[in-house]
Amino acid sequence: MNEQKPESLAILFADVAGSTRLYERRGNAVAQKIIGACLGYLREIVARTRGVVIKEIGDEVMCTFCQAEDAASAAEDMQRTVQQASAFGKFENEQVRIRVGFHFGPVVREEADVFGDAVNVAARVVAQAKAQQILTTRDTMQCLPESRRANARMIDRVMVKGKTEQVELHELLWDIDNLTVLQGELVADGARITARVTFRDKEYFLDTEHPILRFGRGEENDLVIPDGLASRLHGRLELRKGKVVLVDQSLNGTYVQMQEDAEIHVRRDEQVLRGRGAICLGRSTTSSSDLRIMFTCG
Repeated sequence: MNEQKPESLAILFADVAGSTRLYERRGNAVAQKIIGACLGYLREIVARTRGVVIKEIGDEVMCTFCQAEDAASAAEDMQRTVQQASAFGKFENEQVRIRVGFHFGPVVREEADVFGDAVNVAARVVAQAKAQQILTTRDTMQCLPESRRANARMIDRVMVKGKTEQVELHELLWDIDNLTVLQGELVADGARITARVTFRDKEYFLDTEHPILRFGRGEENDLVIPDGLASRLHGRLELRKGKVVLVDQSLNGTYVQMQEDAEIHVRRDEQVLRGRGAICLGRSTTSSSDLRIMFTCG
């Protein structure tokens, strides 16, 4: 029997976030229809980005690409397509979100399947991802062009089964291009919401025409926070389905204090804001009044 020679491929996993709750809430038949429709979109994207679908397991698809860049392009296309399809009610009016993780490395083909270290690492990477996130590894980042690496950041180091050293995780950032579609629907329904945000002597407003406010240490943000504990692209505020949502994508997290509630720490996660309160990047809202972002929702 001839020994299979290893080759290097990008292994990508994408799965539907919260599928267990979806089955509980909508029932088996409807949930299966929604997940099937979502996986159908993912299969189409894999085909047009020069990938191959290896298998589907429940709410997850596993696919391969010859180049890491093709996998990155597919991952972004998947996130944008699913978001847009959700906005237009293509999933039984359910807001479907997916998680994507991929890794480039050696595999061995066996009939129509692939096995090896890259498959195992990619499976662990997607398990670390949150809804609407794309995660990959440091080794894979080195295979991507500079333009792609410029829109990513290291977010964590984790232990992976079978590895003696921690694996460094990087998040690929993708713009929520279709968020304005959601806001347009809200206007049509007569619901227009606004958030007022202040930092030092500057004032910002989130409304249906300006639904995103990005903040961080870098000059490319809408709201620049000159603090070493803040990440370059730390996070953002979004108007989403009638709510103001804080999205953190930083290393040190975001501290939020709302009304008279206890302060909470949001890291690589989301938090719906309400009423009035304060936000601090990478440090407690009680530590420095000069670095507080103040907000009023409604």
